Amino acid sequence: MQRYDVSACLLRDRHMTEARWLAIEELLEPHADSNLAVFSYCGANLGDHVQSLALLQHVRPRKLVLRDHFRPDPELLLAANGWLTKGQIPTRQEFGDVKHLGIYLPPRLRTPEVAAKFQGLGTVGCRDHVTATFLEQHDIAVHLSRCATLSFPRYEGPREQIVCVDMPSAIVDRVRRRYGPRFGAVITLTHNLPRPSPAEMTERLIRSQFERAHQFLSLYRAASLVVTNRIHVAL
Repeated sequence: MQRYDVSACLLRDRHMTEARWLAIEELLEPHADSNLAVFSYCGANLGDHVQSLALLQHVRPRKLVLRDHFRPDPELLLAANGWLTKGQIPTRQEFGDVKHLGIYLPPRLRTPEVAAKFQGLGTVGCRDHVTATFLEQHDIAVHLSRCATLSFPRYEGPREQIVCVDMPSAIVDRVRRRYGPRFGAVITLTHNLPRPSPAEMTERLIRSQFERAHQFLSLYRAASLVVTNRIHVAL
């Protein structure tokens, strides 16, 4: 079995140059000899999937586990990144080990009780200064690893089209008038997803959501212009 060195799991700046653009089939291929798990999602924002796709450039997990509805598996090391939203903070009671690779804690989870769940898990990779400062105030070792989305490889090929993501129609019209003559057609997309119940999250549905995120990323990286208020689109 391929076992990951927990102390080496944090994303570093070197990944910015080492990463290459991978096909979705390679990113989602399960690795039976791995002891690693990575988040999938039962949520309404495709940006979550973008973060996991970024992480999957660098690690090869055995399986994906639902972030807010995971089942304990003591044989697995969980690589947790992105938003921890529902208060289900993974610990060694659920997994053999947990390594946080760029997490964000929303305000309602910045409590002493939540901070205590990070004790004994080593250095916590934080996506932002606010999360890092909060955990440091509770004597948790942190590393400002930032968002895994930043580690996608740069695109150097030809560019075309304008992509507007979750923009009001008035903004789309303005972008079309002002930039259309220079950059071409305007494509409108959304990162909003139907919110299924955990019971509806089949492997087929999970895969289709990741495929959609990968397809959108392929458009963003080769666009002449992207207009959005979505942080993972902009990154």
